[in-house]
Amino acid sequence: MDKLSFELKRINNTLLIIMVVILFGSCGRMDEIVVPDEPIEVISETGTEEMVDLGDGYFGIYTGYELKIYYYDTEKNELILKKTKYLSEDEEEE
Repeated sequence: MDKLSFELKRINNTLLIIMVVILFGSCGRMDEIVVPDEPIEVISETGTEEMVDLGDGYFGIYTGYELKIYYYDTEKNELILKKTKYLSEDEEEE
């Protein structure tokens, strides 16, 4: 019985040491979450959702706060910038 009791104490001590090592090891490895103070500007690529068909070869592309109106000449196979219109809150109310 004495040998069995001694062996159980050794197993208990070993498990206790393993538990302490795992506990302190996991607490020391906490990941930090870094939140930037400045807002990050997202630059989006021009996709079809930002294009507006104006008819007769004309179409518009929204980029930021402006609308660029282009004309596609089918005979010359050229794309021509016709006009740039700046969109502001004042113009939307009118």
